[in-house]
Amino acid sequence: MKNQKIKQTKAVINSKRKNWLLRHTITVFSCVLIIALGIAALTYADPVTTTIGENISTNDLSVAGNVTSGTWQGSAVGTQYGGTGQDWSAVTQGNIPYFSDTGTLSNLAPGTTGQFLSQGSDGNPTWDNVARTATFVVCANDSLNKTQCDYVCDGVDDQVEIQAAIDALPSDGGKVVLLDGTYNMADSAGPYGSLYITRNNVALEGMGVGTILKASASMTHDAIIRIGCVSNITFRDFLIDCNDHGFVGIRGSFCTGKHLIIENIHFKNSVSSYAIQVGGDSGNMYHDVHIKNCHLENTGGLLANCINNVLIEGCVLKDIHFPSSISSASGCIRTAVCNGVKITDNLIDGSDDGGAISPFANGIDIGVDTSEFVVTGNTVNDVISHAINLQHGSGPGIIANNIIRRPKYECICLEFDDPNHITIANNICDASEMFGIWVTGDTSPTVNPDEIGDHINIIGNIILDCNSGIRLQHIDHTRIADNIIQNISSGAGIVVSSSQYCDIQSNHIEKTCQNGGTADNASIYLTKAEASGVCHECMYNVVRNNHIIEDGTIKPSYAIREQNSVYVHDNNISRNIVYGISNQLTENSGTASVSDGDTIAHGLVSAPTYVNLTSSNADHIVSVTLIDDTNITIGLKDSAGNAVTSDETVYWEAEVR
Repeated sequence: MKNQKIKQTKAVINSKRKNWLLRHTITVFSCVLIIALGIAALTYADPVTTTIGENISTNDLSVAGNVTSGTWQGSAVGTQYGGTGQDWSAVTQGNIPYFSDTGTLSNLAPGTTGQFLSQGSDGNPTWDNVARTATFVVCANDSLNKTQCDYVCDGVDDQVEIQAAIDALPSDGGKVVLLDGTYNMADSAGPYGSLYITRNNVALEGMGVGTILKASASMTHDAIIRIGCVSNITFRDFLIDCNDHGFVGIRGSFCTGKHLIIENIHFKNSVSSYAIQVGGDSGNMYHDVHIKNCHLENTGGLLANCINNVLIEGCVLKDIHFPSSISSASGCIRTAVCNGVKITDNLIDGSDDGGAISPFANGIDIGVDTSEFVVTGNTVNDVISHAINLQHGSGPGIIANNIIRRPKYECICLEFDDPNHITIANNICDASEMFGIWVTGDTSPTVNPDEIGDHINIIGNIILDCNSGIRLQHIDHTRIADNIIQNISSGAGIVVSSSQYCDIQSNHIEKTCQNGGTADNASIYLTKAEASGVCHECMYNVVRNNHIIEDGTIKPSYAIREQNSVYVHDNNISRNIVYGISNQLTENSGTASVSDGDTIAHGLVSAPTYVNLTSSNADHIVSVTLIDDTNITIGLKDSAGNAVTSDETVYWEAEVR
């Protein structure tokens, strides 16, 4: 009977296809969906919209129509079903559909803020929490997004919340992140800075210059951040505004510790103190400090004190002040009692005295008892004292490849005690109001032999438009070579004072004493240091192969001068080339009409060490009987040994070798 009904149905469909398509409600789309979902059999009971009046059961439906009621694998058919039993009518807004198995749709509820979608262990999607990069997050009152914050500041005494986050770190340390915004800092409950770091392994990081720690108007403590006797501390990526107060941005407690990093911190408006003042003290050295890419403006600079191994690099210091509250020994960047110092690739642009000028308010100051240092690649402009200064320090050390413009005093100054084993090379010094390079040991009239510096190499520097060129005083065993010294306004190109065993060689000196200065009055000047009394003698120095050009309107009287024969003697001056100064040659030659006992003016810078004489009369013998700084006295004899009393021509050449 069932087979007969099926045949009847097929006959109707074949004969009245158009009528079937108009009257039946099963669409082609529904059939395709059914087949795609792998339905093996479909049974419809009493389809009310057809004239067939019978149930349909088949494995292959190829006609169009809609299913509006009935059951599908035990569930009622409706538009909320996708053929897998998933009840989409119960799924809420924001849920995510996914296939939990082949052909089986499921859904995942929305995650929470800060989560991300990942694949679970069963292969299905799941929500995971974002891994935190900080132990605690602190938000300012005006931070844009506070959803991730563990501590939220209210804009008043914000140091309380930040300190609470620091104090809540585990005993082995952690990281506190300050989000964007302004944190208004006031005095803490303790005696020190607004924030006080008293545990090891702490990192305090911001979001860049948008994170601002600003001192309140009423703050009286000595620092925004104070570091205790702790190690492994990092400050990074925020701005400290001292709000025109006279305290430090980041300050150490001058006790022992190690591994401090200060990176990408901006400091401003600390008008009567250092922006950074870190390190130990004479009995408690700090170790391993790295200050990198910081920006200091309208502050008192940077001090590293009593540190073994300190690196200061890539910082910008602008409009640095030196008021009377800062020690007279100071600098935009200063180290004191430090070993293993590297100061590299910093820019120092401008400083003033705050109304109380200090003669030691330097650009870079390698202070007392500092050794083993490298100062390289820095640019120093418009400072009120020395651009680079080594004071009461020693080597070994390197000062190289720095660019210096318009310092009030020396571009590079090494002074006092006994500087030794230091190389000053390939620096550019422009428009110093004093010497380009000044190197001196002990400066007292009664010289302490232990305070004579030695083994200084001054090589390949360019010194332009300065008051004076290079001065060496109380320094032995030193080489001054291959420097270019040009357009010196008042003094000499090179002064060697009370120094011994020095090699002054292959320098190019052009246009010295341009303002008519008479104190040195020479392109190269060898003298004694003290005006009177016992001094270290200037002797056994070699002045050789220098190129001296004095073709300006005003020129010195001497190309090379030895002043004071008692204390300046036994120096070797030879093979120098001089243009523009008469009687200042190191080589000369000519003819003279002379007789026995006459003199020839040689015109050399000093007494020649080589003389060659030839008479125009082949039968006569000419010889040197006396040489001094001015003349060659000759003996002229005939073949019998008798004096020639009539003038005859003598060919001569003389050289200071």
